[in-house]
Amino acid sequence: MYEVNTRLAYAMMSVGKGEAAAKVFCGVMNLPPPPKQFYESLHALNNATEKVAKVSMALAAAETLSFNNAYKAVLESKPYKDVNIEKLECVGHVEKKDGYTTQGIKIKIKRQKARGQKSLGRP
Repeated sequence: MYEVNTRLAYAMMSVGKGEAAAKVFCGVMNLPPPPKQFYESLHALNNATEKVAKVSMALAAAETLSFNNAYKAVLESKPYKDVNIEKLECVGHVEKKDGYTTQGIKIKIKRQKARGQKSLGRP
């Protein structure tokens, strides 16, 4: 019976409803009313969900860190013998990806003003 009660609490939590909706649902389906420990079931579900989320995020972080070892592997292999390889950080990749820069936005605003259109910011 415990599993059925927990599943009812999980179903109500999943659709964004609470104990009142569970009572209505049980009444419509001609089932016995939900248990008095409805919120205890929700609390247990919340704890279990939180534990699973933390483990999942820790595994994802570890996986991401494992992807970051490429630079170290290249340094250790010394492909250019005596030439020192420096790591350059990717600067401006967001602007390049989205196709705009601050300078591009300024030019767009000037064009709008020249055409008599309202610009962003001050009137």
